[in-house]
Amino acid sequence: MKSTGYINEFGKYVKGEAKAMPDDINIMWKDYNHSYERKVFAREIIQPRIGGKPNKAFIEAYPKYSKKYFSQEEIDKTLRELP
Repeated sequence: MKSTGYINEFGKYVKGEAKAMPDDINIMWKDYNHSYERKVFAREIIQPRIGGKPNKAFIEAYPKYSKKYFSQEEIDKTLRELP
C-alpha cells in the first residue's frame, strides 16, 4: 500500500510522493524484531509460582521484588535446589 500525501499539523492534505506504509515492512525485519523483543521482554512473563512453589527463575530475575512474595527461608531453599 502506498501513500501519495499526508495530513499536516493544521489538518490540511499535503500532496507528495509515494511513501512506504507500515504494511510494506520487510518480512525478515518483522521476524528479527519479534525475536529481539522476545529476548528483551522475556522476564516480563515469568510467574512467581509454579505449581504452588516459588519459581527459581522469578527469584533470579527479580531478587528484590521476590521478597514481597516469599519469605527469606523460601527464597534460600528454592535457590539451593538443583534445576
